Amino acid sequence: MSGRRGNVRTDASTAWLTGLMLGGLTGLTSISWALGLLAVPILVASVVLIVWKGPRAIAGTGFLTGIGLLWTVLLATSTLSCLTIDRTAGRCEPAEGVWRFLAAGGTMLVLGLLLSAEAFRRLRSRQ
Repeated sequence: MSGRRGNVRTDASTAWLTGLMLGGLTGLTSISWALGLLAVPILVASVVLIVWKGPRAIAGTGFLTGIGLLWTVLLATSTLSCLTIDRTAGRCEPAEGVWRFLAAGGTMLVLGLLLSAEAFRRLRSRQ
């Protein structure tokens, strides 16, 4: 019985990490206009892969966490460097509306982490 329990947890962890990587890739391509055209096929392929392979809930929460993490880190880094380092030279102003996207990324990150914790808690309680 303990062997099965270990396999279920390993499968769930692998699914979550796969979702995280797919979300990170989608987040990375969707944040740039130049790569934005790649974001749509990557998003569709990621969702199809998550639905097809499963476990859907755990992989989906990893996907949401990955997108939120990438958006939050990249937008916060660029905005903070613009506000601190480049501002002294007068070369940089944060893009208009960047705060909305930063808030959206942070919301996706927090929501993804909370839903991930709940999905893993339910998995543990079923065993």
